[in-house]
This record gives sequence, C-alpha cells and structure tokens, in this order.
Amino acid sequence: MRADLIDVSLEDYGHSVLITLKGTFTSEQIPALREKLSSITDERKRTYLMDLEHCQFRDASYLELFLDLVNQVQGRDGRLAFIFTREENWKFFRRWSNVFEIHASLDDFSRSGLIEALRRRGIAFSKRTGVRLSSGMALVMGIIVCGWIVTLVSMVTFQEKEIRARESQILQLENKQRTLMRNLDDLKSAVGPLRDMGLLEAKNPGQANDSLQIWIDYLSKLEKKRTGSSPDQSLDSVFPDSIPITNDSVTP
Repeated sequence: MRADLIDVSLEDYGHSVLITLKGTFTSEQIPALREKLSSITDERKRTYLMDLEHCQFRDASYLELFLDLVNQVQGRDGRLAFIFTREENWKFFRRWSNVFEIHASLDDFSRSGLIEALRRRGIAFSKRTGVRLSSGMALVMGIIVCGWIVTLVSMVTFQEKEIRARESQILQLENKQRTLMRNLDDLKSAVGPLRDMGLLEAKNPGQANDSLQIWIDYLSKLEKKRTGSSPDQSLDSVFPDSIPITNDSVTP
C-alpha cells in the first residue's frame, strides 16, 4: 500500500501537533506508515500527539515502529505521546508501557505536563507508592545532597576557625593593654619622687642638671655632718635659695 493511501490527519493542538490514525493496520502497511510518520515528525523540539483510539494493529511489528519513532523524536529533543482508551490497544502496548507515554484523552495529556516531565527525568509519583526515583536520578540527587552537606559543614568550620582566631587576637590585645597599664603605673610611681624633688620642673636640660648636682652636694654634706668627717658648714651655703628645701623632700 502506498503512503498517501493511509488514513492520517494532522491538526494543531496548542503548541503540539495532533496526528490521528484510523483503520486496521496489517504487516503490509508498516513500510508505508513508517515513511509517513517519519516525514511528519522530522521537526526539532516539537511535541507530537498520536491519537490511536480508532486503530487496530494486526502485527506486533508496529511496536518496533513506534519504538523507533519515539527514539527519533526524543533524539531531536521532542516529545511523542499516544492517546487512546481502547482495551485492545492497552493490551497491545502493555509490554512497553513504561517506555511509551500514554494518555486517555487530550485533557489528560494537558494536565500531565509537569508530572510527565518529571517522569521522563526519572521521577514518578503515584498515590500507592508516593514519589519514586530512578537509579540515575537517585544518584544525582544523592550527589547534590552530599554536596550541600559538605558545603554547609565547610562554611560552619570556616566560620568557627575565624571566630576562634578573632577571639585569640582580642585576648592578646587585652593582655597587651594590661601590660601597658602596669608599665604606665610603674613609670608614674618612679617619676613621682623626682617630680616632688623638683627635678622634672626645669624647662631646659642645663637647669635640670644643675639642680641634680645641688641635691647631690647637699646630701653629701648631710652625710659628712652626720658622721663628723668634715668641719661644720652651713647647709644654706650648699643649697641656694633658688631651690628651696621642703620637709617632704628631705628630713634632716
């Protein structure tokens, strides 16, 4: 039979192409039908719907024809779905029902867009079993989840190390501050008597050195007077009036 004698009709259904087959198909029609369908489904990234509700297939070779057609369409990044409700056709396609996308009506196909897209990627859902993953999809999901876990653990570990490093820096700065405060207090304690003696009030280095020498001479005279190793000498002549002696500075 020639291809142009096969009852095949085409019409647009939304963004899809609806192919309707009618009649009884025997082994003699396989080459003609293969040629016809191959010429119809040669576009890339297109969705094709094949209505087989009014078809009868008398040869199992049509399964091979439809399997080849599905592979061709999917190889062009397209989609091929079959529409029928006849029990006879269900029995005919049952052997490969997990490969063919079969719907009871066009409305059923429209409602199954997301579910079918997930099924083609290895994710299936049913009320009886819930969500099921194919082995490949399960492996991909496992890798993704493990990647998330590793990333989360790495972020937490990095933040923990950063917090500990900053705490250590803060502790070192606090210890350094306490050390500087102690050194400052010690310096104030050491400078206090010098300030009381008037040694730090000089405005130039020469005056400070003269004051220091006068104090040294004055203390030497006191020591000699106490031990009697030299004649008495007036302390006022040693300590001039410009640097007064106070009770807080020296106690005879």
